[in-house]
Amino acid sequence: MKALGKSAGGCAFDAAQPPALLSDGVAKGLAYSVKTLRSAGADLLTAPGAGAEGARHPNTLLRVTGKQFLAEPEKLQTEAFGSASLCVVARDVD
Repeated sequence: MKALGKSAGGCAFDAAQPPALLSDGVAKGLAYSVKTLRSAGADLLTAPGAGAEGARHPNTLLRVTGKQFLAEPEKLQTEAFGSASLCVVARDVD
């Protein structure tokens, strides 16, 4: 569970104002989901800034390999409703 060097999305992605979510509860749920994905082995590609205020969560991009995904399918399919995405990078279609 590590941040990978420079942000994959560049400074503009990291600096973008996180979008407003439906409620503080949704923001807390998203933070918990991101924590679950990271604990399952997802690498953090962006460097989220300090916690966003109110019903917001930092823009977050995560990545796992296909092998990691197959090893932890339930955890890595955790719903992350909001400004977070998980990319699964597979070596091939098999």
